Amino acid sequence: MTCRVAMVGGRGYVGAELMAMLWRHSQFHVCSVASRGHAGKLVCQELGELCAPDLRFSASDPEHVLNDDIDVYVLALPNGEAARWVAAIESQQQQALVVDLSADYRVDSAWCYGLPELFRSNIRQARRIANPGCYATAALLALWPYRAYLCSSAEVFAVSGYSGAGRVANERNQLDALQDNIRPYALANHVHQQELSHYLDAAVHLMPHVAGFFRGLSVTISAELSVDLQHAKRSLLDCYRDEPLIKLSDQASEPSWVRGQPHVAIGSPVVDKNSRRTVLTAALDNLSKGAASQALQNMNLAIGFTELDGVVVS
Repeated sequence: MTCRVAMVGGRGYVGAELMAMLWRHSQFHVCSVASRGHAGKLVCQELGELCAPDLRFSASDPEHVLNDDIDVYVLALPNGEAARWVAAIESQQQQALVVDLSADYRVDSAWCYGLPELFRSNIRQARRIANPGCYATAALLALWPYRAYLCSSAEVFAVSGYSGAGRVANERNQLDALQDNIRPYALANHVHQQELSHYLDAAVHLMPHVAGFFRGLSVTISAELSVDLQHAKRSLLDCYRDEPLIKLSDQASEPSWVRGQPHVAIGSPVVDKNSRRTVLTAALDNLSKGAASQALQNMNLAIGFTELDGVVVS
């Protein structure tokens, strides 16, 4: 079985990352790549040998992309731009699978939240999947084993590489400003904070920062729990002992451990005896498990392929 895939917004970092994964996947075939500024250009000239050599970017408009032969639409667009695509797909190809990588539908009850380690059975039945945010993926997986034990808000200090700010130049991806520096941004009401609070059903405060490395992400979380340290450690192990993409460690996790990989590294909890707060750590690759490889997990599950096909390279 071969599934035909249309990439909308395929030139960005995440789109290119996912294209590389789909290129080595035996059952997904990328047959359309839409780009606002590169219509008509050869995709391989922009992204390298990630696709058929004669494949060209199409205009980023539904009328140039929608096709009855398309099985999966991947929307890799900026936040706020998915709606017109979703409306067009709904009107013409309601049965097609849509995976949206933006924040637009992550707390929409009509969409499935695509975090496989937590919602795998729902994803298998879904035709509309909202890919989680990178910070949210790391923090949710770190906090999930303790969601019933939270006695306080969770304070999440997060640091990402500058690829998380995208290709278009902005204040968060300028290397001269990031050299020997760490830059805080969106310290209140960050878009990923909403999905964290929603799915944990608890107050979460996210404090994001960007640093001068290209890819990778780390979260350090402080929260008061109603269980002791040994119970917390057992809860973590019980929750993830059978999850192949969760790497548990006795040490605080670091982004370098999972750079370029589809795994999440979660460190063992530590208790501050003076404040009774528990400190948790998690790290992932923001372009991979934080976006592209997670999207491929979701596509595999929803179509009925093996979940890790093309995700983990043997």
